[in-house]
Amino acid sequence: MSGRSLAEIVERQLEVASLSGEVDAVMQGIVDRLLELPGADGASLSTVDGELAYFRVASGADAPLLHQTMPIDETLGVECLRRGGVTVLRATEGPEVQRCLTPGAGAIVLAPIDYDGVTRGILGLRSPDPNAFDRASVETISLLATSAAVAMRNAEVVEGLARSERHYRELHTQSADATLVSDADGRLLDANAAAEALFWYTVDELREFHMLDLFSDQALADQRSGIGDVHSRRELRADQVFRRKDGTELQLEYSSRVLDDGRVHTTFRDVSQRRRNEERLRSSLEQLRAIVETQQEISALQLDPDAVTAAIVERTQRLTRADGAVVQWLDGDEFVYSHASGIASLHVGLRLGVPTSLSGHAATLRETLHCPDV
Repeated sequence: MSGRSLAEIVERQLEVASLSGEVDAVMQGIVDRLLELPGADGASLSTVDGELAYFRVASGADAPLLHQTMPIDETLGVECLRRGGVTVLRATEGPEVQRCLTPGAGAIVLAPIDYDGVTRGILGLRSPDPNAFDRASVETISLLATSAAVAMRNAEVVEGLARSERHYRELHTQSADATLVSDADGRLLDANAAAEALFWYTVDELREFHMLDLFSDQALADQRSGIGDVHSRRELRADQVFRRKDGTELQLEYSSRVLDDGRVHTTFRDVSQRRRNEERLRSSLEQLRAIVETQQEISALQLDPDAVTAAIVERTQRLTRADGAVVQWLDGDEFVYSHASGIASLHVGLRLGVPTSLSGHAATLRETLHCPDV
């Protein structure tokens, strides 16, 4: 299998792992893999935040660095940033190795972890042998740095989504519910601003109403609604359809409680939005589960390039609910349909000119393109 194919497989494995909340384990696995290289005796992965480096993972001779934070200028990572790309330092070729934070190093390889055009971390590997790390080892380190970038990028996206979800839930929990107060006969006595916003009536207008005036015709006709049971039960909670000032019907959850003085305190929540949010969350979880299942399916194929590509094409079509999907490989000045599914499956072997195709345009621009009218 080519190095490029292996890189693609590793990146997909890292993507699924980071989406599954396993980023720390992934980072530790990358460092452990580095230590398997011939001559290696220490490895670390540090994240870069402005002028500071934080050693997130460190093993072997580099273990004392674990969880340390220090200016990037005090680490050899600054050499990697200054030179750009993978940097190899040898004690026989210059004095830089003497600045190693852990003693006894003879050779050091530093690989930047880049994404979104910024260096977000440094992957480091050391050996006491100045001649350690041949070209193949350096290429492996570069591949693992790319894989670390994939995991860190996805972890950042997932964390951002989680923060947004937590913020939404906090706002929802702390927001004032729409509240109405009625007398024992159901005539409305008072309402809050949230009730005004929900029903589109002013407080003064609501005080002229009976509670039943806000129920929809369907709710009033529903014998199972339990509208008149609140005084016998003392408490009543249910979902029901209400009517706003403009006639719009609202699916609301309401909770009524009889107070000690006989008045009835009722709060309302618009569960239609909550149900839409729950459906959105359920859909997101189903898609995430499908991604994990895809990863499991790919792993079971034992890295057979054709089988892996075919599985990815079929899963992509299913995940996006598309009519077809295709993978195209560049052959000279043409793109060739190599694997396809759905309505595209009849076109395996089709050749498209790079200058005259949407695929060629995307490859030239190095951007994701969307054509709404094909």
